[in-house]
Amino acid sequence: MTKDIRQFKLINGEEIICEVVEHFYEDEIDPEGVGYDMWIKAVMELKLKVYDIDPTAEPYRYYALNPWMVYGESCENVISLRSGYIMAESIPSPMLMDQYVVGIKQMNDAYTQKMEAREKFKDDLLKAQEKLKNVERSLNAKKKKVEVENERKDDNVVRLFNKNEKDTVH
Repeated sequence: MTKDIRQFKLINGEEIICEVVEHFYEDEIDPEGVGYDMWIKAVMELKLKVYDIDPTAEPYRYYALNPWMVYGESCENVISLRSGYIMAESIPSPMLMDQYVVGIKQMNDAYTQKMEAREKFKDDLLKAQEKLKNVERSLNAKKKKVEVENERKDDNVVRLFNKNEKDTVH
């Protein structure tokens, strides 16, 4: 199955490249009834960068591909888009497609690493919670033991050092 990769210029000036999953045209009705007429995924934004460190040289301009939405690094997340916000559409050039493929791979790798780190964090958190429960159980057991010992003592006995019966005054 070939993927429908498109480059869009949005009316707010952003430029994105993405895979179009589904596109409803004017003569079709949105079956979901949600008002969006395009579903896209693996969306990356093209950002113009200007490298202008040397005032005597001509600025160096280049484009960078970044995930379009914050925490949108998963290539499988489907995003809805209203086609009314698209000013222009094209099939990406071969050079841009090469960069997109590399960018998607890097974005997906970063997402996988984040998810693995998240799982490790969750595991570490569960282990820490279990350790805290064990400490709490131990402290409660010691507290209960002290309470029981104190109940056994006569009321006229004052414990001085809490070590043994030799350290008491009658």
